[in-house]
Amino acid sequence: MVFLEKILINFSQMIVENPWIKECDINPLLASADGIIALDARIVLHPLDTPKNKLPLPALRPYPVEYVFYDKTKEQKDVTIRPIRPEDEAMMVEFHKKLSENTVRQRYFAFLSLNDRIAHERLIRICLNDFDREIAIVAIIDDQIVGVARLARLIGTDIADLKLTIVDEYQNKGIGELLLTHILEIAKQENVKQIDARILSENIGMIYLVQKKGFQLYPEEEDRIMHAILTI
Repeated sequence: MVFLEKILINFSQMIVENPWIKECDINPLLASADGIIALDARIVLHPLDTPKNKLPLPALRPYPVEYVFYDKTKEQKDVTIRPIRPEDEAMMVEFHKKLSENTVRQRYFAFLSLNDRIAHERLIRICLNDFDREIAIVAIIDDQIVGVARLARLIGTDIADLKLTIVDEYQNKGIGELLLTHILEIAKQENVKQIDARILSENIGMIYLVQKKGFQLYPEEEDRIMHAILTI
């Protein structure tokens, strides 16, 4: 059963990444305890003159490979910035383990236990994006997630909510600015017209960063929260 699941996942990924495939006939497909073998296969493509916008779309938007970036930190460390994937759940657990209580409070405005933050039911929702509604990008250094930026569109609008979290070890090293720069570029590509972020007034680093990128700050009724707005 595990072999079959892998075959179906890989086959689906192939179809998503190659929209010119019209038909695929695999016959016979032999399954045994040792594995699965396709003895014969036939693939039919759409006509070459078919406009790309006329090709059938999958039910769910495919992984946006166009939003994969390669950059460097202030210390010239290689960093990969890419949309989050379902298989990132284990790395997200380690990410949350590295957040200090202060960083957690600045992100959630209250205490949220590690067990709550790494619960499978919660992380799988975070790692499995509906890319038409939300896009989370992660910064990866040495095979570890060191930062996450999330853009979530408000349903039926061109306004999106922004969240940004960096592990303590990599704060003040340019990761936040890299993530914010790329998430703003993604917002433009996704036709988002306004980005909102709510920030604790004591979070001086985040306030400085969003102001640097052109956000306007407005105090909310609660003095400790600032509402940052960027019109694109």
